[in-house]
Amino acid sequence: MSFGKNLRHLREQHGIERKVLAQIFDMPYNTLKNYENDEREPGHRFIIKAAQYFGVSADYLLDNDLTTLFKDDIPVKQHENLSEEAVNIAYAYDRADLGTKSSVRKLLDLPPIKSKSTEQESKLNPKNAI
Repeated sequence: MSFGKNLRHLREQHGIERKVLAQIFDMPYNTLKNYENDEREPGHRFIIKAAQYFGVSADYLLDNDLTTLFKDDIPVKQHENLSEEAVNIAYAYDRADLGTKSSVRKLLDLPPIKSKSTEQESKLNPKNAI
């Protein structure tokens, strides 16, 4: 089976609309549609990004006929029960700069983001860990 058919199968299996997946991948809807319909070949970066998103290897995505595999063979993302809006918010947060992420965390009353230097200090001096 082709990459495009496998991509479409994974998207549909996870209950994600094409327009939402295009937003998640920050790409035009028509580009994704062309990939799924095998009208355009994706580059290696997109193949890797899609494989990571769906929790499969690039080889798995390229070389298998995913429509014939059992559902349990394909890892399901943890966000499958989230609304479309929640998924979009999560991906927007993921793409945000550190200042925006800090503001969002404060607004939602979440603990602040640990800086890498704080994490390294915690590993070196466990009694100084926060």
